[in-house]
Amino acid sequence: MHIVVLTSELTETAASLDVLSRPELDCVTQSCVCSYYGGKTNGSTNDCTLPNGQKVQKALRKEIRLLTEEERYKFFKALRIMKNNGDYDYFAALHRDAVGTGCAHGGQAFAGWHRELTKRFEIMLRKVDPSLSLPCWDSTLDNRLNNPRDSILFTDQV
Repeated sequence: MHIVVLTSELTETAASLDVLSRPELDCVTQSCVCSYYGGKTNGSTNDCTLPNGQKVQKALRKEIRLLTEEERYKFFKALRIMKNNGDYDYFAALHRDAVGTGCAHGGQAFAGWHRELTKRFEIMLRKVDPSLSLPCWDSTLDNRLNNPRDSILFTDQV
């Protein structure tokens, strides 16, 4: 199952991004993505054991400001790897082109479309490091700031 493409422009974009070379994005279970993480599975739906013996767990999304220093380092390192190997740009282009046609931001599909994009982005993130999950951002934590630029999110600490 690929992200729904509603226009010829998006179809061309998906083709140019080589969607078919990312079969892991069709996975909906841990056992399906396991081999892409370098692990082995016993065939059970949510089973995946990495080469180091650790079991892959369900992703737990933490607010980005609550990540430990090590978690934050690993997350941003993985994003840099994704940027360098083209995976980050793949998702950026999918989102950009979907926004441009209105199918991602122009109606009732907004939540579902972004949920699916987030799930697939997290699969690619976990290919870099299966211990990671995509952090969330609670924008309400900064509501009372006089200037949004004063948020810790825009400092070297995060």
